[in-house]
Parts: sequence; C-alpha cells; structure tokens
Amino acid sequence: MAKRAANWTAEVLEILVQRGTYVTAYGILDELRATHKKVAPMTVYRALSALVKEGRIQRLESLNAFLAT
Repeated sequence: MAKRAANWTAEVLEILVQRGTYVTAYGILDELRATHKKVAPMTVYRALSALVKEGRIQRLESLNAFLAT
C-alpha cells in the first residue's frame, strides 16, 4: 500500500509541476481521471497532504489550491 501511495503522490506532484500554477484538488482529480477512471477524491487529498508535509508544494488557503515549489 505504501508503494501505491507513493505512486499517487508522484503523479499529483507531476501534474502540479506541469501546470506551473495553482490547481485545486478537483482540478488534479479531473486530470487523474483521464487515465485512472476510479481514482477517488480522498486519494488526491492524501497525496496533497503528504506533499505539503514534505514541503514540496504550497497550499493557498484563500483559493483552496496548491502549487509546486
């Protein structure tokens, strides 16, 4: 399970880096669902939480959006 969580975290980070701007969790979810039909919102939120804790992304609370640092 830990390997799978790491995979989601890497994919979420890749989306944020590619976008280069603030993206909402549901914006990320929409991109992931293009290739992973059954991904759930909680999966994205867990990946985002891990990335914030690691200091790899920033959260802009006023927009409830995230940016790769």
